[in-house]
Amino acid sequence: MAIAPSAIQAVEPSLPSAGASADRQPIAVSAAAETTEDTATAPPPSSSSSVRDYLADIMAALTRHKRYPETARMQRQEGTVLIAFSIDRGGRVLSFDIRRGSGSVALDDAAAEMIRRSDPLPAAPPTYAGARLDLVLPVTFNLQ
Repeated sequence: MAIAPSAIQAVEPSLPSAGASADRQPIAVSAAAETTEDTATAPPPSSSSSVRDYLADIMAALTRHKRYPETARMQRQEGTVLIAFSIDRGGRVLSFDIRRGSGSVALDDAAAEMIRRSDPLPAAPPTYAGARLDLVLPVTFNLQ
């Protein structure tokens, strides 16, 4: 049973609030076209397509390291874990935490392990001005 890569999609970055830090520019990543209070925004880079490409590279790397836990699969557990993480310009994971669990410890642990296995992620492109990138990502596990 495959894990759908389409469960991870980027949201178009928008302008930051006036108090946003120049070295810490978060980008929202969501499975839906709308943002929620759990997602942040980032300033537009010199090329929005390069940021979309970069986010696609990050999502591809994460998807390659995503594993559906066998115990959860056998118990037919499904769910979405909302995970927040920060990476530096070189793609090294600085920190991560689960913002909202799926209701399954096995799925929550699998999302955390996906981040650990993916480290380091792709490095930031030159068009990204920040020293750090903060992302909020829904990781969906479904048996379809």
